[in-house]
Amino acid sequence: MAGNFFDGGDYANFPGEVPTMVAVELDYDDASATYQVPVEAGTLVINVWGVVVTAFNGTSPTLNVSDSDSATSYYLTNTNLALATALSAGTPAVKNASVTGTSNAYGNGKYYGAAGNVNFVWVKATATPTTGRWLGFVQMYNVLNSGLAA
Repeated sequence: MAGNFFDGGDYANFPGEVPTMVAVELDYDDASATYQVPVEAGTLVINVWGVVVTAFNGTSPTLNVSDSDSATSYYLTNTNLALATALSAGTPAVKNASVTGTSNAYGNGKYYGAAGNVNFVWVKATATPTTGRWLGFVQMYNVLNSGLAA
């Protein structure tokens, strides 16, 4: 069999770099903005997911996770995130891009031939929010620097 097999757990024999994980934290009092995770050319974004650690209150906070190429090409949309529902033993609060809806163009990941960004577009709640915390994660692998690319 040609090629290499990586089981995801044995990084000792992994040629080149291991997948990178970047975390993004948003709190109820963070300013409305677009928070960007830079992605180098030649990188495969494997997955994007997040979890509501503390439910958000206030009126209509929104968060969309999109791509620098298109503001409407999503990894995750606000509809999928349920910001008012916190993680608990009975609540599946982990929101995974690959399973949260058909409107997510990059739900199965994306290869970046040129440098770009994963954008976390946050609009803070109105009506004096007092609680809310979300953790998001971007998992990526630079194929060009891995030692696997020809």
